[in-house]
Amino acid sequence: MVAILSVTAFVAVFALPLVPGLFELARPRDNSGLPIALNYSRDPRFFSQSFRVKIAVLCESRAFGRARFLDRRNEDAILGKRPCLAPNSRTTDVQIANERLICGAGATMTDGYGGKSISCGEEVAARTLCSDGAVVLGDRCSVERWIDAESSLDVGNDCYLGMSASSGGFVTLGGGVEFERVYGERVTVRSAGEAPSPKPTKDAIVLRERDIAKGPDIIVRGDAVVLEGTLLDASIKAHGSLFIERGVRITGNAIARGELVLLDGGVIEGHAFGERGLFLGVNTRIGVPGQRKTAYTAGNAMLCNGATVHGWIVSEQGGWSA
Repeated sequence: MVAILSVTAFVAVFALPLVPGLFELARPRDNSGLPIALNYSRDPRFFSQSFRVKIAVLCESRAFGRARFLDRRNEDAILGKRPCLAPNSRTTDVQIANERLICGAGATMTDGYGGKSISCGEEVAARTLCSDGAVVLGDRCSVERWIDAESSLDVGNDCYLGMSASSGGFVTLGGGVEFERVYGERVTVRSAGEAPSPKPTKDAIVLRERDIAKGPDIIVRGDAVVLEGTLLDASIKAHGSLFIERGVRITGNAIARGELVLLDGGVIEGHAFGERGLFLGVNTRIGVPGQRKTAYTAGNAMLCNGATVHGWIVSEQGGWSA
């Protein structure tokens, strides 16, 4: 008797969670799609757009002078038409300019906003910078968190761009710039520096144009080399490293589980993913004008003079311009 009761209890406990499903099968009442907020998207300029919304009331008031900034402790905002930070000055006040914000060489600040533009001399340090126009950074400037410009962002040599640098227009990076994420309609390196090109592994599979030119998509189970001058009208994926020689044009995506190397004059019109590293040589290009693409690596990225990306550059462990 005890055994029968035990088996009955076990079956009941096992079957109980199935009862609502059986009722639903017999009389469906929950066969419509779940409500999902489809208007959500990952915005590369999220921080700046949020910041603009928060300071909109202050900007529209035109009440120049000191004001409390978003109820933050020990932080006030200084509102002006064309405020100017003196060279080597230090301030914990948020600088808000209805028109132009000027930061002298060596100045240190927290947040800065320029309605029309921001201009920084050499060695300026800021927590965040945001402008509805253009932003110009001199050499050796440092941004702790993020920087955004509506029209254009011009970065001098040896700068640090924090977690995110973005623009609604063009981004130009000088030499020796350190970054994590950069976004723009066009991101280009303007530098006189040089970086040694990586070398392919000796056992890499060599891909010749006569074998791969017309596709279909190429998958290589190891390291691969695409020979100089090849036109590949497809995508390519290597389970190892992918070494793309000079002057190669790939109309699809290029994906490597190892390092992705694109040598001088090479073009990838789709996305470029290098899991362990990304190297973009002189005058290389990722994407096409008007279409947002991504150059991504979970490792380090190196961009040489003239390297251009239309869209995102993401380097999880830090990237540099040569």
